[in-house]
Amino acid sequence: DADSLARRIAELEAEVAELRAERAAAADDGAMLKTLIEELARRRAVEEQLRQAEEWLTLAQEAGRVAAYTFDFRTGTLDWSPSTMALYGFPQGEQPTLERWLGAIHPEDRPAVQAVADSALQHFADVDQRFRLLRADGSIHWIQDRGRIHFDDDGRPVRLVGINIDVTELVELERRAIEQGERLRLALAAGRNACWDWDLATGAVTWDSQLNALTGVADFGGSFESFWALVHEEDKPRVQAALDRALATAEDYTVEFRMIRPDGSVRWTFTQAKVVCDEQGRPVRLVGIDSDITETKIAQNALLESRLFLLSVLGASPDCIKVIEADGTLSYMNAN
Repeated sequence: DADSLARRIAELEAEVAELRAERAAAADDGAMLKTLIEELARRRAVEEQLRQAEEWLTLAQEAGRVAAYTFDFRTGTLDWSPSTMALYGFPQGEQPTLERWLGAIHPEDRPAVQAVADSALQHFADVDQRFRLLRADGSIHWIQDRGRIHFDDDGRPVRLVGINIDVTELVELERRAIEQGERLRLALAAGRNACWDWDLATGAVTWDSQLNALTGVADFGGSFESFWALVHEEDKPRVQAALDRALATAEDYTVEFRMIRPDGSVRWTFTQAKVVCDEQGRPVRLVGIDSDITETKIAQNALLESRLFLLSVLGASPDCIKVIEADGTLSYMNAN
C-alpha cells in the first residue's frame, strides 16, 4: 500500500544517505592517508638530506681538520664534536668545560682568549681569534676559532655555534713567506731594486716601499698615471714604445729611462718585467723590477767623456800613434 511504499522509499533514502556519508568519509580518509603518505615521504627526504649533510660535515671536518662546538646559554653546557675532542687531545666521552678548554691553551695566549670568551658570553659578541693549543704531548697547534651567536625570536641568545680549524701549516707558511719577503726586501734594497705589479684590467699599480725610496715619492697614487708623471718627458716615447711592444708580443718588457723626483733630482732607472697572460693569451698583468742605475750611468758617461777627450788629444797629435795587440793586429791608429 501507499504507507508501505513510503516507508520503503524512506529506508532507501536513508541507505543512500548512509552510503554517501560512508563514501565521503572514505574520501576524507583517503585524502588524509594520501597527505600522511606525502608527509612521511617528505620527512624521509629531509632525514636523508640531514644524514647526507652530517656525512659531508664529518668528511669536511676530517679532511680539513675542522672541529665544531656549541655553547648553550640556557644550560651553560659546552658540547664538542668528536673531531674537536681529537683536535684537543681529550678522551672521547669526556664532558668538556670552559675551564678545561682554557687550560689547554698556550699560557701566553690564554689572557687574550679569555677576554674574547668573556666578551662572547657576557656581551654576546661573535668570536674570531687565533691562538696556540698546547697539547699534552708538548706539541703546539695553531687554532683559528670562529663562532656566531644565535638568538631566539625574542632576541635572547640561545647558543654559540663555532668551529676550530687547525691552521698550523698555514701559520708556518705565513711565517716563511714573511721571512722570504723580508730577505727579498733586504736583497732588493741592497741592490737598489724595487718590485711592482701592474693590473692591466683595473689600471692599479702596486709597488713596494723601496720604490718610494728610489723615487722620493712618499705617497704613490697607485695608478699608471702616477708612474707616468715621474717619467722624464724626453724618455716617454722610448718607454711607451717598449710597453707597446711587450703588450703586443707578450715578450719581456725592458727599458732604461730617467725619473724626475719631487725635489727635481733625476735618477736613471732600468726596468725589466714579465707579461702575464690569461688562458686566451691576452696580457692581464705586468710584474717587474726597477733598478736604480744612476751611479752606473754617471760612471759610463764619465768613461765616455774620458775616452772622447783621449781620442781628441790623440787625433790632434801630428805623430803616428797606433796600438798593436799582442797577436800583431792593429786595433787603433790616429788620423794623422
